[in-house]
Amino acid sequence: MDNKPIQKQKISIYPNPTDSSFFVTGEFDEAKLSILEISGRKVMEKYITRGELIDISALNDGLYFVKINLEGENQSFKIIKN
Repeated sequence: MDNKPIQKQKISIYPNPTDSSFFVTGEFDEAKLSILEISGRKVMEKYITRGELIDISALNDGLYFVKINLEGENQSFKIIKN
């Protein structure tokens, strides 16, 4: 049995808070991004590449959860749009 710890990919989103868009950077080539409202309703889903600018200008101001799925591993972030 292999008991090696799972290493999370280093992913960052910035700027946060934002008024219209944010960047996703990290050590990956492609990942699946989902944005959810605080209620859990998905408002955006797309495949992204490293350094991609994500436009959220059409979303209402508020708190959102950004989920990034990379090779079956999920990482979650909070982002504030104002």
